Amino acid sequence: MKLLSFTVSFILLFTACQTHQKINSPLNYQITGSGTRTLVFVHGWGINQTYWEPQVAAFKDRYKILTLDLAGHGQSKVTRTEWTMQNYANDVVDLINQLKVDSIILIGHSMSGDVGLLVNEKISSKIIGFIGIDNLQELGTDLPDSAKAQSEMILKMFDEDFVNTVNQFAPSLFSETTDSTIRKRVVNDILNVDHKAAAATLQSVFLTSSMERKLCEKLQVPLMLINSDIHPINEGLLKIHCKKGYKIFLVRGTGHYPMIEAPKEFNDRLNEALNAI
Repeated sequence: MKLLSFTVSFILLFTACQTHQKINSPLNYQITGSGTRTLVFVHGWGINQTYWEPQVAAFKDRYKILTLDLAGHGQSKVTRTEWTMQNYANDVVDLINQLKVDSIILIGHSMSGDVGLLVNEKISSKIIGFIGIDNLQELGTDLPDSAKAQSEMILKMFDEDFVNTVNQFAPSLFSETTDSTIRKRVVNDILNVDHKAAAATLQSVFLTSSMERKLCEKLQVPLMLINSDIHPINEGLLKIHCKKGYKIFLVRGTGHYPMIEAPKEFNDRLNEALNAI
């Protein structure tokens, strides 16, 4: 009887381990929770999957959750020569396919709004919800020539003197009330990313943003946006290009990182968005 009991226990344990067995991916990832729907959280430029910890803790009892470090970020130490939004999206698609994940609610922060749109273009049949976090406010609006010249100058600064340029522009990422520990965390994480990769990624962000309108038109689900209220959102463009509709949920007074700056309010807005899917 004891042998039988041990055998059954071993089989159950082995099966459970098999369910979460790591696959061959260049990306560091974590699977948490359980549910028929999977939340796939994709972080923004220069940071990593730990920024989603308040959300994982809040939603793991209702959903399966996949978090990941994009290539060259966090613990995903990837060497490549081209750092593009398309390559980031390909990595995410490959991970999703290897893990055989379906019924996905894709949640992308900052530049990963664009990464997410490219992911959707490739595997839209798996996507049942799409949530952007503090992004897509202007949906691919072309910059005037003067602003383009300024952007090119800024990109050159990042390429030639990454550390000083990050420190110079970091204040624009935060609100006046952003806690100093969060400011230090974000800046430190950005500075710990491979500098050449980060600078090249920014170049791709500027190039990909011009595609946002066409990519949004390929969404088969409504676009949900959870954004800080300190930046205006061009709803006119959303009305034109979000063929399945859109909804906006605002978090009050945060900077670019509402998920860690105001986790309670952010989670409330995220819960509202999820309930609308």
